[in-house]
Amino acid sequence: KKPTAYSVLLLEDGERTILGYHGASDTLTIKDIPWNKLKTKWWYLSLAGESDQFLKPLISFAKKNKIKVAFNPSGHHIKHKRKEILAVLKDLDFLVLNEGEAADLVGISFSAKGGPASGWKKEAFKRLDKLTPGIVAVTDGPNGVAVSDGKYLYKAGIFSSVGGSASGGKERKVIDRTGAGDAFSSTMTAGLALGLSPLEAFAWGPINSMSVVQEIGAQKGLLSRAKLEEYLKNAPGDYVARKL
Repeated sequence: KKPTAYSVLLLEDGERTILGYHGASDTLTIKDIPWNKLKTKWWYLSLAGESDQFLKPLISFAKKNKIKVAFNPSGHHIKHKRKEILAVLKDLDFLVLNEGEAADLVGISFSAKGGPASGWKKEAFKRLDKLTPGIVAVTDGPNGVAVSDGKYLYKAGIFSSVGGSASGGKERKVIDRTGAGDAFSSTMTAGLALGLSPLEAFAWGPINSMSVVQEIGAQKGLLSRAKLEEYLKNAPGDYVARKL
C-alpha cells in the first residue's frame, strides 16, 4: 500500500542535501526476516527509519550464531535509542560513526569539539574503547578518519589529498560526497572480513571514498579489490596511518 523508498539529492559544489522517503521499507516487521537464511561470517548493519527496532534481535542472533557485526548507526537512531545502542556495543566487532554521531553517542557536547584534534576526539575514543571490544572508526569528511584498535589510535587523511597519490599531488575535484562515509566503512568491513589486519583494512577505506566522490551517487565509482590494491601499491610513502 506504500510506494518504494526513494531519495532526492540536491547538489552544490559536491555537498548535498538528501530528501528521503522510506515508503514501504518502514512496514518491514521482525516476522519478515528469513532467519534461517542469515548464514554468514559478517554482517554490516545500518538500520534506517523504523528498522532500528531490529537492532537487539539481530545482535542477539549474531551472537548466538558467531556472526561478527559491523554497525553504522544513524544520527536519528542515536538520538532516539542511544541507551539501546550503548547496551549492544559490547557485542560489536566494528563500530563506525561520523564525528557528530560519536560525540552524541558518548555524551560529549557539540561545543566541546572546538578544541584541538587531540582533545575531544581522544576522549570520545577513550569512552568508546571502554564500551566495545571491537574496532572503532570515526570519519570526519574531508579531514580524514581516525581508528582505534583498542590499544592505539590512528589517523589517516583523504587518499586523494596525499602528495602524489594517484592524483599528482592535487586533490581531485569532488563531484558528489554522497556515500563517501559508507564507502569507507563498508570497504574497511570487507577488508576485515577477508582477514586483513585493522591497519591494512583501514588503508583500503579512504581509497574507495576518494573514488566514489568523483561520481554522482553513492555506488558509482566503488572499486574492486584488485583496483584497491593497485591504488595502494602505487600510493606514496606518506600515505600511512599515524598514531595520535
